[in-house]
Amino acid sequence: MTDIKYEPADIVIYMQDKGMVLREKSFVAYEPNTGKILAVGSDAERMLGKESEHIRVISPLHCGTVADYFVSVQLFTCLLEKVWGKKTFIKPAVAVCVSEDMTEVERRALEEVMCQSRAGKVVIIPIAVERFIAMAEIPGKLPPEYKKCRTIIGITKNEPEKYVMEGLRRIIQYAGRNGVSAERVTELVQKIAGEI
Repeated sequence: MTDIKYEPADIVIYMQDKGMVLREKSFVAYEPNTGKILAVGSDAERMLGKESEHIRVISPLHCGTVADYFVSVQLFTCLLEKVWGKKTFIKPAVAVCVSEDMTEVERRALEEVMCQSRAGKVVIIPIAVERFIAMAEIPGKLPPEYKKCRTIIGITKNEPEKYVMEGLRRIIQYAGRNGVSAERVTELVQKIAGEI
């Protein structure tokens, strides 16, 4: 059985002077008994459908936020090693672009994950990664506190409707557990849409 805990995020890493250096899905394949990481990103995605009691494939991020702390640390450690190399002794400053509606608690959790993933100073920025990269490419455009962030990480979703579907699926499951039919949920969604 495929065990995708959450709809995966799209992770992009941009480095000043190098451009876009990585684009991966937030998949992680691991051994549930030992916690050993087998693959991340595209390599883990290729293992979907091949899971067993010895191999699980999940996304440790939920709508771009940290849902599984330990696996998120492993994910970003592996991705940053891909772009920095394993022998980096310094901890580079990192800017992480996130959704504007991310809460303060969610931002702190992500900041802790990045710090555990070999990043140095971490700046969480509620801005689309494409917009931040555009600013970074114009001399003098970035605010001073961001200039040291040579590595920019974007946690996005190329197909946001999939996040919407994930959320609706969870709402319908919750409703069903509490005796509310899917038809009634549809009526409620239509009512709310009419009020917006």
